[in-house]
Amino acid sequence: MQPIWLGFPSVSCNMFVAHHYQCIMRACTELKQWLNTVIYSYRLKHSNTHSELATLLIETFLKLRQSSQPIVTESLHYEPICEVVNSSILRVLQVAVSDLSVRGGIPENRSHILIIKETSIVAIYSGRGTSELRIDEILFLIIVANAFDHSKSSTRHSLLILESCVPYTIHIQRVENGLDVIVLIECGLHQIATSLFALLKSVSASPTKVDLIPKQLKELKKMTYKPNQRHQWCESLIWRPEQSHNQSAMSAFCRQILRGYEAVCLNPSLLYAAVELVSRVIDDIQLSIPIESLSQPCRLTPLLNIYPGLVHFVLIDRKNHRMISPNLPLERDDSTFGNMWKIFHTSLEWLNEGMHNLLWNDKQLCYSHAIWIEDEANKKLQWRPNWDIQTGTFGYPSLIGSGFYENLMKGGLEDEEADPTHYFQFFCIHLAITSPSIIVEQSERLANYLKRFIYPSVGKLEDIF
Repeated sequence: MQPIWLGFPSVSCNMFVAHHYQCIMRACTELKQWLNTVIYSYRLKHSNTHSELATLLIETFLKLRQSSQPIVTESLHYEPICEVVNSSILRVLQVAVSDLSVRGGIPENRSHILIIKETSIVAIYSGRGTSELRIDEILFLIIVANAFDHSKSSTRHSLLILESCVPYTIHIQRVENGLDVIVLIECGLHQIATSLFALLKSVSASPTKVDLIPKQLKELKKMTYKPNQRHQWCESLIWRPEQSHNQSAMSAFCRQILRGYEAVCLNPSLLYAAVELVSRVIDDIQLSIPIESLSQPCRLTPLLNIYPGLVHFVLIDRKNHRMISPNLPLERDDSTFGNMWKIFHTSLEWLNEGMHNLLWNDKQLCYSHAIWIEDEANKKLQWRPNWDIQTGTFGYPSLIGSGFYENLMKGGLEDEEADPTHYFQFFCIHLAITSPSIIVEQSERLANYLKRFIYPSVGKLEDIF
């Protein structure tokens, strides 16, 4: 089967993200926001492919917000794998990154490989010297991988390449047992994108920053000489100070810059160059990873039998964006699975209004939620007592990429000079007949146990609620 190519320009993808969960790969964000207003509506109006892809990703995101704990909580869930198997998989991915370098000339500092199962992480490996993938980038990849129906084509040979993620190309291939292997390759165009934005910002400023334009244009031309003779468009960029007084001339100059962006950052030849190589590398990964060893029981599930009335729990280490939780029931019509979304969405709505601790009962189940920050001495730091912050100031929880939890930590504490060491969020479900005092007691004991599960040397915190 021939590889599938989905043309979805970076600017289009960013517009989709801005409206729905503001998450996109590491190109110059402000550049793409500027380009959105110029190009996006035109592209969706005149391209059914772009419209269909945008719709597909939006629908997938909204669906996963009602069925995936990692997506709704903006955290990563790692499959329960023993240390020996995990080390073996990471060695396989390390060899794969080396193969991309040796056989394809792709530098190790531009390659990332992920293995995911549905919305859980099996393994992540980034080549030596790469910049670390952000949480919103990883969650975006999970959404992309879940957006496509692999059953409609050969799962072994289907290779998806999205043009949407400059400065990355993304290669996704379904292998055995529902695993998706994702290979990201950085195109090395971040500096050019940044320079383009600086030039556009100067041109579009009011009044126009005439003094900066010649210097910025010179730097841009110098950068674009390197990428395989794709600099020719830049030679046509000629700036004359008198242009700033002519709106038509300024518009034409901006259009030339936009054409250059497409020529350099969205060059299809870059996307196709590594297709066959990456496909072979993914095949090698599939043959080498111990797939049969990936299905292991979660060590946390037995805790549900230790605490009377306990139905489900989720602890999130917000500093590292990782969650730990028992396995949810496989039957999606199970009431526990359905009730999880009630605790998530209700808790996050109130959290957005400044309610950091919450306990409520709907006569069937009792739900509790707490979010807290600790200092180095394991002391709980106090939130601001008068919560007069306008809704949306910190972003929005459950809106991937808005930076809500980071902003909450920076601006929500009473002591602005405090030095946060640990940052946790805890969701819990009990049977409705469980008394509130028992719920609080169990929740605190369980949360402290889970903290030690992550940080064995961390002391006990007494007053979570």
